[in-house]
Amino acid sequence: MWRKGAILRAWQDTLHTIWVDDTSDFRRIFLYETTYLKGALALYTLRLYVGDSLFWGALRRYLDTYARGFAKTGDFITATAPILSERIAQSFVESWIYTPHFPRLRITWIDGKSAQVESFTAYPMRVLGKVRYVSSFEEERGVDLLSLSQVQSFSEGVFAWVLDPDTLLPFWGVRQAAPLPEKARVGPNPFTTSLYVWAADLQRATLYDTKGQKVAECIPLQKDSPLRWELSSLPVGAYWLLVEQRQGDSVHLLLKVSP
Repeated sequence: MWRKGAILRAWQDTLHTIWVDDTSDFRRIFLYETTYLKGALALYTLRLYVGDSLFWGALRRYLDTYARGFAKTGDFITATAPILSERIAQSFVESWIYTPHFPRLRITWIDGKSAQVESFTAYPMRVLGKVRYVSSFEEERGVDLLSLSQVQSFSEGVFAWVLDPDTLLPFWGVRQAAPLPEKARVGPNPFTTSLYVWAADLQRATLYDTKGQKVAECIPLQKDSPLRWELSSLPVGAYWLLVEQRQGDSVHLLLKVSP
C-alpha cells in the first residue's frame, strides 16, 4: 500500500523534472512530489531493473568516487556506467532526471496475435504484466521500456494484455490493452460459464433464447476493453446474441453446454 500511495502522490506533479536549474528556488528544490517521491521511485525502479548487486555496487562506486567532494549530474553517469553499462546509466539520467512526467507506452495491435509497443522515452524499467488468451490460458508477459519500439508476438489470440494492474510501478498510461476488431467476435462457442465479446465501440450485448425472449443484457462500462460476461446461471441450450456497435449490429448463434 505504501508504494501505491507514493506513486499516486508523485503523479500529482507531471510538469517538473527532478533536475532543478534554478538552485536559488528552494521551494522547487524541496518539492515533495518530485524531489522526494519521484526521486525515490526513480532509484527504486532502477534497482528492480538491474538487481540488488549491480544497483548497490554502482551507488558505492559513485559515493566512493565523490566522497567529501562535489559531483554534477553527469558524474553519476561516469561513475556508474562501468557497472550498469553506459546505455542504462545514460538513459536513467535522461529519462528520470531530465524528463518531466512518467514512463508512457503506446500499444498498437497489428493483429490478434501481435502488437507494436512504443515507449515515448527510453526508461531502464521493466513493467510486469499478464496475457489472457481467448482460450482462457494465462501467462506472464511484461515490457522493457529501455527499448523505444518493439513487436510483441503471442502464441494465440489475445483477449487482454494487463500491465501493472496493482500500480506497483510509477508507470503512467495504458494498463490494459486488447485487440478490438471492427467486426464483433464472440467466444468461446460453445461456452460453459463465461462469454467474451471483442468489438470496437461496443454499446450493448443482449442475449435471447430460441423463442425470441430476452434472457440477459449487458452494457459495458469500458468501451475500449473486451467484455467478459458471466453467464454460469444460464440454462444449457441455444441462444441468439445481439451485439450493438456504433457502426452497426451483428447477431451470433451460441450454444451453452455443461461444464
